Amino acid sequence: LEANARLHAGHCLRFVEPRCHGGHTGLAVRPTGACYFDEQVKARLDEGWAYVGITDEFDVSICLFHAKFGGKCSPNEQQNIRPSDYKFGHTSRRDPIRDADELRAKYVDVQDTKLYNYAVERFERELRTYDVTPERCEYLRCLTPKVGYFFADGGRV
Repeated sequence: LEANARLHAGHCLRFVEPRCHGGHTGLAVRPTGACYFDEQVKARLDEGWAYVGITDEFDVSICLFHAKFGGKCSPNEQQNIRPSDYKFGHTSRRDPIRDADELRAKYVDVQDTKLYNYAVERFERELRTYDVTPERCEYLRCLTPKVGYFFADGGRV
């Protein structure tokens, strides 16, 4: 991958030409072709990103961030300041967990899954390296019920 490309969802994306959208400058992305998860991608993930968090384990990821880089959690770091309401149509509500499970059952991106699994391995390795435990999270003021559930459940992502 070139310096201005990133692996995303199993495809190489090249960040090109600044664009202006609604008064905000952003970057357009263009697919550059399929990418394959290999040792070079692992090396770039390990060398190019100082930190890997897992969205499904957001509270534990915040604790890892502070264990690795220092500082204590502030209360607003673990608040969902942009909650979704998951409305479907005007009157019914859909179950986002069921919807996600249905989507996963229909579609699997093999390369993206390999990348995700490697990121999870790194995440779990760094939890051990930086001694992220419920006690450490409590000391860092990052202990939430979700952190407790994560460790009570064996710490598996």
